[in-house]
Amino acid sequence: MADRRYNCIARRGRRSRGLQGSRGAHGHAPAAPPAGGAAQSPAAQKPARKRWLRALCIVLAVLLFLGLALFGMQVGVWAGNAAADRAAAAAMERAAAYADTDLSSILSKEHLTVADYELIYRCTGLTRAGVDRCLAQGEEGKDRILQVQRSFCASYGVRHTQFGFFCVNDYLDRGIAVATAFLENGDILVTPSVRLSGLTMGHAGLVTDAEQGRVLQAIAYGWPSDIVSVREFTRRPAFMILSPRTDAETKKAVAAYAAEELVGIPYDITAGVLSDKNSCNSTQCAHIIWYAYAQFGLDIDGDGGLVVTPHDFAISPQLEVVQVYGFDLDELWQ
Repeated sequence: MADRRYNCIARRGRRSRGLQGSRGAHGHAPAAPPAGGAAQSPAAQKPARKRWLRALCIVLAVLLFLGLALFGMQVGVWAGNAAADRAAAAAMERAAAYADTDLSSILSKEHLTVADYELIYRCTGLTRAGVDRCLAQGEEGKDRILQVQRSFCASYGVRHTQFGFFCVNDYLDRGIAVATAFLENGDILVTPSVRLSGLTMGHAGLVTDAEQGRVLQAIAYGWPSDIVSVREFTRRPAFMILSPRTDAETKKAVAAYAAEELVGIPYDITAGVLSDKNSCNSTQCAHIIWYAYAQFGLDIDGDGGLVVTPHDFAISPQLEVVQVYGFDLDELWQ
C-alpha cells in the first residue's frame, strides 16, 4: 500500500517538472518559430532594405534620364520647326524684292550677257545652266522662266509633318509645288527639309522620267526604294536641282539603270557604314543615287566619305546647279 502511494506521488512530481520545463521563465509557453525558419534580426534586415532602395533609385534615375532625353528630342523638333520657318520667311522676303522685275525685254535678246544671267538668277533661282535649258525650248521656255519667277517670288506658309521618332518633313502649305526648269533624266534633286529632331538630314532623288516628272527615292525604314512624283521635292520650302557634269547619254543610261535595277531595295540609314558602300543590298536616299552613277564610273560624293548625304551632292564639284529655291542664293547649302 505504501509502495503504491509512493509511485503515484512520483508520477505527479515528474508531470509537474515536465510542465514547468515547457514554460518560460514567467510561466508562459515560448513562442513558436516562424513557419519560414528562424526570424531575422533588425540588423540583418537593414542591408536588404538598402539594396531595395538602391535598386529603386537606379530605376527612377534611368526613367528620369529617358524622359529628359525624349523631351530634349521634342524640343529639338520645335526648335527645328522655328528655324525652318525663319529660313523660309527670309528666302521669300529676299525673292519678293524681285517680284516686279520685268524679264521680258531680257528674254527677247538673242544673246544674254553675264549681267542678264545674274538678274534672271536673282529673280528666279535659275542658274545659267537652267536658263539655257529653258531658252533651248523657244517661246515655251521663255514662258517657263516667267512662270518660275512667279513661283519664286510668291509667299507661302510652311507646315511641318512629324513622323517616326522625332522625324519631320517640311512642306509648303496647301500642297503648293514650285515651278521648275525643264528636267532631264539623270538630274538630282536635293532638299534640306527633312530633319531628325533639330538635326538636318535632308533628302535626295534621281529623275528617272523627266517628261512624266518621276523620281527614284529611298525615304525611310519600312519603305523600299520607289519611283514617285517630283512634287515630293518641289513642294518643299527649299530644294536644288543638280546635273552631273557628264554627257546627256550617260545621264539617260544612269536613269534607265536606276529605274530597272534599283527599285524595291530595303532602306538602311547606315548604308556605307555597317555595309559595303559599293553594294546596294540596302540603301538610303543619297547612297542609291551615288551607287547608280558609280556603276558608270562617276563618283559624285562631295567629300568621299563612307556615308553619302544629300548635302554631299550640294557641295560636289561633279554636279552643276540648275535651279535653287528657298536657299540664300549666294551661300546655297553650305
